[in-house]
Amino acid sequence: MEVDCLKPVTFNDIDLITTYLKKTDYEESNHNIVNMLIWLDFFKLEQWHNDDIMVLICTFKDITFAYMPLCAKNDFLLGVDHIVEIFKQLGKPMMLNCFTEEYVDLLNEHNRNYTFVEYSDINDYVYETDKLRTFSGKKLQKKRNNINNFYKEYGDCYKYEAIDATNIEDCRDYLDDWREDLEDEYLLYESQGIDEVFDHWSQLPVYGGLIRINGCVRAFIIGSDLSSRMGQINVEKADENIRGLYQAILKEFLLRNFKDKELLNREDDMGKDNLRQAKMAYNPVFMVKKYMMKG
Repeated sequence: MEVDCLKPVTFNDIDLITTYLKKTDYEESNHNIVNMLIWLDFFKLEQWHNDDIMVLICTFKDITFAYMPLCAKNDFLLGVDHIVEIFKQLGKPMMLNCFTEEYVDLLNEHNRNYTFVEYSDINDYVYETDKLRTFSGKKLQKKRNNINNFYKEYGDCYKYEAIDATNIEDCRDYLDDWREDLEDEYLLYESQGIDEVFDHWSQLPVYGGLIRINGCVRAFIIGSDLSSRMGQINVEKADENIRGLYQAILKEFLLRNFKDKELLNREDDMGKDNLRQAKMAYNPVFMVKKYMMKG
């Protein structure tokens, strides 16, 4: 293996990476093709692969790390060996990131000499899909009140649509409005990545929906499959001044999508207190713990 065989990941690699993701059943949000492509300009990705294993090397500012190898579980240790070799050839200390507890345990069982540190700021929030489809139960009473208020106030003037070629430009126009006064570096990069996803919509294994109010897009949502039992919400954007709109776009989307998925991953909170509080308010059933590993 030669380091110069590392190739930059581009939107032309959608089918290739998806093929390797299907070898896994990972339930961690960064191991998702839509997530990777949204953040491609922020987290620079390179890939190496053979017939059975793909390695993804990410560079974020001055930090280089590897994701979990994309392969069948019985090839996982060999995949990590390939990562070790790549870092040796790069002349950099090995760093692995977004490894889940299951695979940290697997490496420990095989006496690999790594130090594992939980990276709690990027732990994923996981929910029961049916709960967020119905907003049932006492713990979601406030959310249910919000959505009932939305339907009462906007029931005659809102419309839900699946995102497709006929309305994707309307979503883009709303995204432009949403980010008009945005200063947060992460959210700015995310919005640019969403534009790229819109550009390649027909190529991606992705689902989307929007809500119009009086004919104008005021919310949209994007999701994709993560594992055999779990869907992932990649993007949720809505007018915060409209009470219940965030709940409505999620509910309407789930009424039409992920009917075969018992769980829903709504990604991490990026270490932001406001996002943490918002995601906790939806009553997650568990968190996907993530670990950074240094050799």
